[in-house]
Amino acid sequence: MTKKQKIILFPAVIVTVFLLAMFISRSKTHLLHSLRGPAAGARGVFTAADKLVVLSGANEVYTWDWNDLNKWPTVARPNAKMLCPMAAGKILYVPNDRPDTIVVTDLKGEKQIKKIPLPFGTECQMLAPSADCSFVAVLLVKNNENKLALIGPELELTEILSVPAETIKIFKTGVSNDGKLIAVAGEKSGGLAIVVNTDTKEVVFRKHLEDISRFDNVIFSPDGEIAYFGERVRFIYAFKIVTGDLLRIFEIPKYPPVPQKKQVISAIDISPDGSRLAASTEPVQRLYIWDAATGQKTTQFGLPGPVVGDIAFSPDSDKIATSVLVRSTVSVWDATNSRP
Repeated sequence: MTKKQKIILFPAVIVTVFLLAMFISRSKTHLLHSLRGPAAGARGVFTAADKLVVLSGANEVYTWDWNDLNKWPTVARPNAKMLCPMAAGKILYVPNDRPDTIVVTDLKGEKQIKKIPLPFGTECQMLAPSADCSFVAVLLVKNNENKLALIGPELELTEILSVPAETIKIFKTGVSNDGKLIAVAGEKSGGLAIVVNTDTKEVVFRKHLEDISRFDNVIFSPDGEIAYFGERVRFIYAFKIVTGDLLRIFEIPKYPPVPQKKQVISAIDISPDGSRLAASTEPVQRLYIWDAATGQKTTQFGLPGPVVGDIAFSPDSDKIATSVLVRSTVSVWDATNSRP
């Protein structure tokens, strides 16, 4: 290397180090807690009342108290094929040896509260709790038919709607906090968004966007008036439930290309007070938070780990937890820090 090249290289190194240090310091200003989670990695993060519930890649359930995250978590290890949390200290799971049943147990997995039999010939494909975990949307499959069902506080399974599996691919289901609405995020020659009234069992609205590949995520606002559908790459669409009108689009910047990896939205969540919408991304691990009412981005920062598992706001809406799919780390961040 020539002397001239060294002179040019030195300032470049200084600038790079400065930018890296600034990025790390900004991320650290948001970090509040780093929790030791499941060794198998954390794939799901939820808030159920005052509990922070984390699901592992090995179908374990780790539960912290949001009011005191320094306490050691409660751990349940049911023999589960799939599972999800529910409010009032419950876990729903499909046993490995009984795929025709959903079992309800406590947060330690020690007390069997109830067995919910599935309709004859059906198989459970997905359990998706509402934002507050009061209700659980159940996706059942029978032959070439998808069936949407609902489990509420009474712990009864109610079938809501049948959707032909050969024409529609379902990637995510969601349910409102009052259990009155179920949503489907999927694909049918483009992005398909469906919202169904669970009382009348009729479709409230159906949106088909041919200019996007598919919808991967869906969540309802706490008051059940808005449905947020996240497409695969960069955009989250907010629809008014009653009219089906598009209220606004939340946009994530386009990343520089990463070899053999595509930019995706890994998870979305809405704060319990409805004021903040958040999304995590891959393969560049970042968290974006917007003002839900205006669509203005309030903050963004980098996340640890190679693959983001999930995100969940705290009960007071001021913090947000993120998980790493292949690591035991669960991080809790300040969601109010407005530093883009």
